[in-house]
Amino acid sequence: MTDNMQSSDRSGIDRRTFVRTTGAGLGALAIGGSAVTPVAGMEGYNVAEALQKSLYFYDANMCGPGVREESRLDWRGDCHTTDTAVPLDAAVEEGGTTLSSGFIDEYSDVLDPEGTGTVDLAGGYHDAGDHVKFGLPAFYTASTLGWAYYEFPDAFEDTETDDHIRHHLRRYAEYILGNTFVADGEVVAFAYQVSNGGDGFDHNYWGPAELQDPETSPRPAYFATADNPASDRAGEAAAALAVVSLAFEDRDPEFATECVETARKLYDFGDEYRGRPDTAAPYYGSTSDADDLAWAALWLHEATGEDQYLDDVIGTDASGSYTGHLSAILSTESDDWNNHWVHCWENVWGGVFLRLGAITDDQKWWDFAHQNLAFWSGGDIEHKSGGGSYITTTPAGFSWLSEWGSARYNAAAQLSALVYDKYNDHDGFVEWAKGQMRYIMGSNPFDYSLIVGFTDDYASHPHHDTAHGALTGDPTDPVEHRHTLWGALVGGPDVSDNHVDETDDWKLNEVTSDYNAAFVGALAGFYERFGSDDPLPVSEFPPEGRDEDAFWVEAAVDRNDGNRIDYKAYLISELFHPARGVDGLSFRYYFDVSEMSGTVDDVTFDVTYDQVGSQEGHSVAVSDPKPTDEDGLYYVEFDYSGHAFRGRKEISFAIAAYGVDGWDPAASPSHEGIGSEVDVVETLPVYYDGDQVAGREPGQTSTPENSLRPPAPATVSTDGNGTSVMVEWSSVADADEYLVELDDRVVTTTTETSATIGGLDTGQTYEIGVIAADGPWWSYPATDLVVGGDEGDPLPDGPTWPNAPTDPDGDGLYEDLSGDGTLNFPDVNRLFQNADSSVAQDNLEYYDFTGDGTLDQQDVLALFEMV
Repeated sequence: MTDNMQSSDRSGIDRRTFVRTTGAGLGALAIGGSAVTPVAGMEGYNVAEALQKSLYFYDANMCGPGVREESRLDWRGDCHTTDTAVPLDAAVEEGGTTLSSGFIDEYSDVLDPEGTGTVDLAGGYHDAGDHVKFGLPAFYTASTLGWAYYEFPDAFEDTETDDHIRHHLRRYAEYILGNTFVADGEVVAFAYQVSNGGDGFDHNYWGPAELQDPETSPRPAYFATADNPASDRAGEAAAALAVVSLAFEDRDPEFATECVETARKLYDFGDEYRGRPDTAAPYYGSTSDADDLAWAALWLHEATGEDQYLDDVIGTDASGSYTGHLSAILSTESDDWNNHWVHCWENVWGGVFLRLGAITDDQKWWDFAHQNLAFWSGGDIEHKSGGGSYITTTPAGFSWLSEWGSARYNAAAQLSALVYDKYNDHDGFVEWAKGQMRYIMGSNPFDYSLIVGFTDDYASHPHHDTAHGALTGDPTDPVEHRHTLWGALVGGPDVSDNHVDETDDWKLNEVTSDYNAAFVGALAGFYERFGSDDPLPVSEFPPEGRDEDAFWVEAAVDRNDGNRIDYKAYLISELFHPARGVDGLSFRYYFDVSEMSGTVDDVTFDVTYDQVGSQEGHSVAVSDPKPTDEDGLYYVEFDYSGHAFRGRKEISFAIAAYGVDGWDPAASPSHEGIGSEVDVVETLPVYYDGDQVAGREPGQTSTPENSLRPPAPATVSTDGNGTSVMVEWSSVADADEYLVELDDRVVTTTTETSATIGGLDTGQTYEIGVIAADGPWWSYPATDLVVGGDEGDPLPDGPTWPNAPTDPDGDGLYEDLSGDGTLNFPDVNRLFQNADSSVAQDNLEYYDFTGDGTLDQQDVLALFEMV
């Protein structure tokens, strides 16, 4: 989860432990540290597929409200929604903030404009397999993904991943924007981290993000202010916003402008108030802020064209001494610098010198980059000076820096090599990088890919809570992950080419946002350099999942003394698409008193342990005995209604009758099949809102067919064949909501029977699916086909509207003019600026918010009131 986590002696199931074997791996590998044999392209490996999958890791790590609709993975749902209301004045250990009460009072109108006593820090991404939103690695990730898109845009366009990476860039930027608080034109506070690791916080939990309880895992917020600076975090965040602005300057100028203007303010804030908060936020400690500020300044120079930002980095005085950020590592222009690290969250000097070379074309900066890459080549490429040291390589030739994420650092060196080659045509560095990537892809001594879900044999047990899907808090239960963490780059080998594919190994099998960031860039660079096979069709990937057989009971006899039997039972609810609790679950115990001398009133039930009641504060309700249609046959119901039940929860109970003849509790129908060891019991049937969903009642030979799955909508129709279409469908009785899919991916949910789907490409055929949801059950989708195109498009894209507006609530009026899926003030601004345009006037029926048949400034005011 972090680079400075201490290891411990934690046992686990050793899924796959591989050691180096002579002659395995890269074909012409020379064991003993000599150079990897040059290869022609990525023979045998589909770079386009790897690039496509690498972005799905970020879908897996989304945080906050809206995840269910935004993520392209159907097993992810909304999580940590309490980040929308972090208590301002609570202590850190209680999930509050690091802000002082005086600061909160002074800037309450900025932090808490609604006066709720809370601050909204929702959104963003989890750092790793845990659920902390750490600062430096997140902002590094955003800036590095943006750098990859900046350097190799054609790779994303050609592999149809352009929209995917820009979605993640926008989401990262929106999180940074939302965490930046400005008063009188200047940043006064910046929330750089939400939650924390360690005991008492996030790392005391192992399970799906959707089920984590903020009461037991508090999520405090860590703020930078003038008195408590975090200039490294502010600098890295400013860099991220600046480079993201470049990705949107043509597609969404308003958003790009917001990004670059906030980047300016964050950079100024970091540059003026220097300091690193490593004691306040002990994870991901930084040794410098100069590299982060230099990285930000160079991207601000690129985004604004202003030379002052460049001078902030390489400026000198009359004597040739550096006065800018470079002065942290270089005194004068004649100094040399040897970098044995690589572009990473803790040290971005490698990226800085590559950008300086590209911006200035000064050979000095290229020489610094060459030194770093020659070091990383392990001697494949010699230093220009003829001397110097080289990185350690494994026996199979893999350049190895650290036991923490060795593949992460290696991939970053590959990205650096490909950027260097883009501007300098250096085949030697590219050949070295290809050999390293082939090792990652599977040409290695352990013969499997370090990319989850890539090739037929790959690391399949990454250290990732939600993909693993434990309901018991145990990283080894289940043994196999419930979900594939597509495209995640796992930590990598040790220095001897050993790798352990084990969930509980957070060194060699860790996954994090920063691990994948440069890896995405390296794949994009390889694609642009060499091309590749085609990516997987979007309509076929990722594969769809559904929850089946989600409920059952396990039980065992704990004690039997003749008149009394004690049971240990477990009610199980396993819903993982996405993980969620279910309100309305119960199970029954059937017993027979027909041979007993007394009456049913002589039978007692005693709950001896209730895990839900003890740990979650909602005690199970045990009914009085209820008769069935059969004489002498009764049942008792254990009802968890009123509580969102999830996971595997124990309920220990006893049934007894004393002072009566003919009583044999072991003859009860529900006792059948319950042995001395805990196992699945069919004779304890499970119910949802009173309807049987699992198990067998007395007299049944199997569970009745689950009639709770709602039927699919009888009809689905689409109106229009443009970039945005209206979808309508017939209602389904008892449906709670509808999920609308575009090529098997949920894009919106609604309680209405219509919705608008935007973002369709001209000429491409799409399958629109509508799923009816009733509680935890989903229907199979009802589908229709639509072809994207310009003809008949009711919402044409214009020069001022780069994204097609949408209708979030399905009422026929397109309130979301900015096309971002939500109703907010940018929509009001867009209508204000374009109400008189032909684009709006020709389609006024979609923007007539007053209903008077005209489109004018009264409609702008009406939309403003909606916001």
